[in-house]
Amino acid sequence: MRNYIKYLPIILAASGLNAELFATSINLLTTDRIAAIPITGIAALTTVQLKALTPTQMAALSSTQVSSLVSSRVLAFSSSQVAALTSSALQGIQSKVLTGLTASAFAGFNAANISGIPTTMLTSTVFSSTRVAELTSSAISGLTTDQVAALFSDVVTGGLTSANISGFTSANISGLTTAAMTLLVSSQLIGLTSGGVAGLTTAQLAAFASSDLASGLTTANVLGLNSTNISGIATDTFCGLKSSVIAKIPAVAMPGLSANQLSQLTSAVFSRLGSANVNGLTTDEIVSMGANIAVL
Repeated sequence: MRNYIKYLPIILAASGLNAELFATSINLLTTDRIAAIPITGIAALTTVQLKALTPTQMAALSSTQVSSLVSSRVLAFSSSQVAALTSSALQGIQSKVLTGLTASAFAGFNAANISGIPTTMLTSTVFSSTRVAELTSSAISGLTTDQVAALFSDVVTGGLTSANISGFTSANISGLTTAAMTLLVSSQLIGLTSGGVAGLTTAQLAAFASSDLASGLTTANVLGLNSTNISGIATDTFCGLKSSVIAKIPAVAMPGLSANQLSQLTSAVFSRLGSANVNGLTTDEIVSMGANIAVL
């Protein structure tokens, strides 16, 4: 039996054999034996055999082996199997394989491996809005800025939910184009974390529809505003923020308000400022407030 298992990779590579015969044996292969299966052997694996691979075995697959997977058979993969694939192995994944995965399996992509998917695969044809909705917040957090820029086009931004959008971090959210930002609505934006908001640029904040950003900023995620990006919030958006949200704007962000913002904000808005953010105002900003200083 040991010799049989030892030479199973060679057997799988041989033509004219029914690979189904080895469905109960393939999960006995050690990782070094899995790594030894040639691409012809990988291509010969059936749906039943692929389903039998353990997460440990999946982690042993190389990018070359992954590139040889047959798209019509990967529907057998589970989320735990997809989660076990390494980022280096995913560099070899083909578009047909990505589209062939079931929704539950697709949810297996995570922060540890999704960065391996080539940007050339991140098209709306492969990653439709439906596929994007299947990504978890963990997967979103693992995307690089280049991947974010390639993936979130006008077509697929609608696939973001209030749950998975929370995966955006201060490190990757800057990859979202301003065109994509204009399509995000408040029901999605409320899912952003303070970390995600912290990574937004002034141009991105300015691109949001005023009513959506005003409703999408919450007492929790508004804490991510900082002196670098707060100036991107349009005056009408600022005026539309809830009192509870305005009061939570961190003091460290207040020095970033532009003179134009301060001069155009109404006294009603200034009256909603809390003690924490008032203390963040600089002397120059206080001078810019003019008569509005009376409402503090």
